[in-house]
Amino acid sequence: MHPDTVQYILKYYSTLMESKIGLIVDCTLRIYKYKKLRESYQTNDTLTRHYREAGWITENETVQTLLEDGIDKFELEVAMRIQYRYGDKIFFNRCPQCDRLARTPQACQCRYCGHRWRKE
Repeated sequence: MHPDTVQYILKYYSTLMESKIGLIVDCTLRIYKYKKLRESYQTNDTLTRHYREAGWITENETVQTLLEDGIDKFELEVAMRIQYRYGDKIFFNRCPQCDRLARTPQACQCRYCGHRWRKE
């Protein structure tokens, strides 16, 4: 599955996920952002404390186990599960000209080739 498709499913169809998995996806995104911030600002105890108090990062073993192989693999598996279980509810908005995935389910212009397909 293409990375654009994974992000499209997670962004626009995450409500189809089981609530436990949805919470873990949110947690993974926050962990990823947290790690990027730590790389930028080096070690910052205030940042770590703030993220822990807000519940944005966790030491939960279940979450850590699911993320063992990395965030990208986890997100791919979740997107594939959503597509498998709810494929009939997912609308892949593709450009009629180049057949690539549009940015959103409502988009009427291709971000790749610029083609417009507005409904009259």
